[in-house]
Formats: sequence, C-alpha cells, structure tokens
Amino acid sequence: MARYWDVDYEYIGYDKSWDDMQQMLEDGEIDMVTSPRKTPEREEKFDFSRPIGTNNGILTVRSDNSTIVDGNYSTYNGMRVALLNGSSRDKELADFAGNKGFTYDPFYFDTTEEMEEALQSGNVDAIAATSMRKTNNERIVDKFDSSDFYVIVKKGNTELLNEINYAIDQMNAVEGDWKTTLYNKNYESIETKNLEYTEKEKSIISQYSKDNPLHVLCDPTRYPYSYNENGEMKGIIPDYFRKIADYAGISYEFLTPVTRDEYIAYQKNKETTEMSIDARMETDNYAETNKWGITAPFITMQMARVTRRDFDGKINVVATVDQTVANSIEDAMAPGAEKLMCSTRQEMMEAVRKGKADAAFVYYYMAQAFVNSDTTGTMTYTLLEQPTFTYRMGNLQVAP
Repeated sequence: MARYWDVDYEYIGYDKSWDDMQQMLEDGEIDMVTSPRKTPEREEKFDFSRPIGTNNGILTVRSDNSTIVDGNYSTYNGMRVALLNGSSRDKELADFAGNKGFTYDPFYFDTTEEMEEALQSGNVDAIAATSMRKTNNERIVDKFDSSDFYVIVKKGNTELLNEINYAIDQMNAVEGDWKTTLYNKNYESIETKNLEYTEKEKSIISQYSKDNPLHVLCDPTRYPYSYNENGEMKGIIPDYFRKIADYAGISYEFLTPVTRDEYIAYQKNKETTEMSIDARMETDNYAETNKWGITAPFITMQMARVTRRDFDGKINVVATVDQTVANSIEDAMAPGAEKLMCSTRQEMMEAVRKGKADAAFVYYYMAQAFVNSDTTGTMTYTLLEQPTFTYRMGNLQVAP
C-alpha cells in the first residue's frame, strides 16, 4: 500500500499476542492492524477497511500422524487442539465440530510459534488456525469457515481509513490479482496444497519415478513460448508444465528436439513420446480419432502479423511452417497468397525481413521478441484480436 500512499511506517507489536495487538490499537500505541476478520465485538471497537484478502480456518496435524484420517471424523474424537488466544477461530471450530459430530479438547496459546512447538513436541495433536500461516512438517486434514479479512484502525479514525482505502482501490485497479499473488508468495507451500487423489490417480503417479520418468515433448521453435537452449527446454510452456508436475509429484524428463522436423518425428513416435504439452486443436475430434487423452486448455495465445515497416497492406507471399495438427493460420489470414515454406517461425520472420515474404503470422510474444531484437529498425508487428488459440496437454499413449 505504501507505494500508492505517501507514508512512512514501521512495524510495532508483531512480537506480541493477538490480544495484545488489538489492545495496543485500542490504546493508540499503534495505528493499524492486519489482517482480522469481522466480528460483532471487533466492529464495536474498530473500523474496517475494504477487504484485503480471503482466508479460512485450517485444522492441521503433524505430517507423520497416521491416526487422524482426513475427513474421517470418528478419528478426530478426543484430539487435543491448539488455539490462539483472542482468535475467532475458537467459536468456528466448535461449530464445525458440532456439525461434523466429533469432540476435542482445546488448549490455548498466545502465539503461533507456541502452538507449532506444542504440535511438533507432541503436546497437542492438531492446530486450528488461519490459512495465513506458513506450515512446516504439517498436513491439512480439514478447512472450515472461509471469510474476508481487513485492515483495522481505531474507531473513528476516518482520515487514516480513507488513506488505506485509497491505496487498496489503486491496487485493485492496477495490480491485478494482488491478493492471490501475495498469499502464494508468503503462505503457500507443498503441505498446504493438500492435493487429493483417487486410488487410480495415485497408481498413475507412482508409475513415474526418477528411474522411469514421464517423457514430455514441446516445440523447440516457438521462442519465447518454448525453445531448446543448450539441450534444455525453456520458455513459458515448459515452465508451466514444471510447476504442475512438481505440484502433483510427477517425475518427468523433457525430450529435446532441436528442429521442428525432429519435433514432428517425436510427436509421431508414441513409443518414445508419452505427453505433448503444446497441443493445439480446434475441436476434440482429432484427439478422439487419434486416441489422445487431452487436458482442458491451459493457455490462450493471441496472434500478431509481422511485416516490414514499408508493408503496403497486400499479402502476395506469406511465410509458413509445416502444420502438424491444426489448420493453417495462413489459410485463414491470407487466403490465396503464395506460401513460402520455412523450417521455423524464426525463419518465417527472417524471410519477411529479407523481403522474401510480405507477412508472417506468429504468436504475439514471438513477434514482440523478434521485432524488439531487430537492429535494422525495418520490422513491425500488429496485434490481432482474432483469432486466438488455446493449447492443451495431450497424452499420446492412451489405449484404445
């Protein structure tokens, strides 16, 4: 917020208990506190900003606890639960336990550090707290009561509250989904993701290990979306897949074609290639006919037209590459134009620069990267609103 609101600040009271911080705010020792949720008791004492995020209660146990089974509420009975003094999670956990039909014994602590120490030492069986807490050696067994949270100021401090709300409004306008970004940066961990798999899904994941990784393919000629750099696949699409695979715990290995012809050969070799992560299909029929298993679309790409600056608007010759699955973009964008076949999209744009073709149609970031790196100053690109293309990941070895 300080980037949008000209203010000097310092952190005070963060080493105190939650009760102490609220009392310090009430007494005027500090000016604002984040990130409480609304309760009738707090609304009597404090004024609340616009929402700055959403969180929920989480019930965690130690990672090696096999006695308490996620969602099996009979195994929750009698567990010792750590709670934070002054937190509204106390009542919510009681309501949750009543709805689910289990009993527990509450133990109260002043700080989250004390709760975590009690859990790891075995003095309690679980922690009930906010999802805005970095977990360590814990797994989530349940979530409950999602709600917004806020910045609070002392009742009647309208001037400060207006400044805070102004900063939040500016962030909402220009920072995108900053709430999720900050949450992921500060709180997300492998343990808190709490992925749940069916037995069949677990069996599939267990098939792939360091000794038997999933073999993954993508086009090496789509810089900066995907490209081969010194034998390593890099770019937006490979990085996206790495995050998903690491998230799911799947071992994988990228195939490393250097040319588009090698990429196409790999794609046709179902014994070598198990997954293509850049499948572009106008319909699902192709996948069904070829017995591919495909994901939902994970990225949408806009097109750009690359031309010389002296382009007169007429496309007599259009540069293209061999299409593997999808219909030719050039057929739609330059019907009737002579096609100049190229090996790569980089070569397509080079052909335009050298005057061998009038235009090339490539994805937006490819056009941007090429034109920005061109030192001759003769090239330009135009972003096209349509068409757009969605990409999926496809398993090439789905059995009939």
